Amino acid sequence: MPIYTEWYDTDKTILLTNFHDAWTWREFEAHEQTVVLPLLDNVNIQLGRVLDLRQSHWLQPMQFKDQIKNTINTLSEFDIACMCFVVGDISTGALLEATFKQFDSRGYCYYKAVNSLQSGFTQIQECLRESNSIQVSA
Repeated sequence: MPIYTEWYDTDKTILLTNFHDAWTWREFEAHEQTVVLPLLDNVNIQLGRVLDLRQSHWLQPMQFKDQIKNTINTLSEFDIACMCFVVGDISTGALLEATFKQFDSRGYCYYKAVNSLQSGFTQIQECLRESNSIQVSA
């Protein structure tokens, strides 16, 4: 399988998904349903997600927007406060950020493209810290 997901931390606040080589939207949907959703079902706290796309060949423009909408709808019941895309080029990152923001009707998830896993983890940790401080003070 060209897609693999695991918890980055033992507290289950960051979910890491790695994409390798070529993959299809059908494989992605199956992975979300059979791997990601069961992992999220056991978590009742706010979390972040890092998608590492640097080693993949993924862009299939014909279905791109529809698949992003489906992904957002599938994950909408979970408290995902931030999502980082680890990409090799800025244009791919900008496309992902803009498309996810366009279709996220909740409007409170933070999307950011970065160029390294460490940057992604740092962004998620900062986002969760900020989000939790806002919730505590509200």
